[in-house]
Amino acid sequence: MERFNGMDDFAEFVAARSAALLRTAWLLTGDDRAAEDLLQTALAAAWRRWRRVAAGPTRRRTCARSCSPRI
Repeated sequence: MERFNGMDDFAEFVAARSAALLRTAWLLTGDDRAAEDLLQTALAAAWRRWRRVAAGPTRRRTCARSCSPRI
């Protein structure tokens, strides 16, 4: 049985997608600092649910949706 290595997978996701997610957060907020805060909040929420998020069809969509209710 293969062990789930969520930390490495999450770190790869953040490295690959954080710039695009930050742009999306900026489009939602219109402010650099608010966008950074929103992204940090979304990534923290994604990390707490990473095992389920990683198994889902679209990680980016899941993270972007986690931003929406906070606006």
